[in-house]
Amino acid sequence: SNNISYNTLFTFGTLSRFHPIKDHETLIKSFSILPYEIKNKIQLLLAGKGLDKDNQKLNILIETYIPDIKVKLLGEIKNIKEYLANLNVFTLSSISEGFPNVLAEAMALGIPCISTDAGDSHYIIGKYGWVVPVKNSFAFSKAILDAYNLSTIQKDKLSINSKNRIKSNFSKEEFVISYLNLYKSLA
Repeated sequence: SNNISYNTLFTFGTLSRFHPIKDHETLIKSFSILPYEIKNKIQLLLAGKGLDKDNQKLNILIETYIPDIKVKLLGEIKNIKEYLANLNVFTLSSISEGFPNVLAEAMALGIPCISTDAGDSHYIIGKYGWVVPVKNSFAFSKAILDAYNLSTIQKDKLSINSKNRIKSNFSKEEFVISYLNLYKSLA
């Protein structure tokens, strides 16, 4: 629809199963609130069980709220690391969580995160990312905009700080366990 090449699009993505507790509706609404002039400069990747082209509920949400944003529905993915490494920013919009392993995984790869304040999200992200109230698409949208508007220097710094936070706060053992749990949670 627009002539911007795929590579120049600022890429947001999420990874979770399709379930009301993951609140994809708030995520999608938060993208609809973004200023018109950045909507053709970004894309949203949705990955995980049920986040595919056959999901009618999801298709309706996308058509209703963000017909003007490039969205890719990837469904279940095999290589989580590869997927996360292709994002500029990882997003998580859950209403409730335990320890959201995927946040730690994204940050370990230097991908900054925006998450709702569910479960241990705040503990994982600390001050190196964005934690917003649950079910608040306006707050989430503001975080998306803030992340998008960071300078290159700020982005690089946040990326390094994200990596270091995981390295220094989560032991290898904890991380291996969290990685196994991540796979289980997506099943």
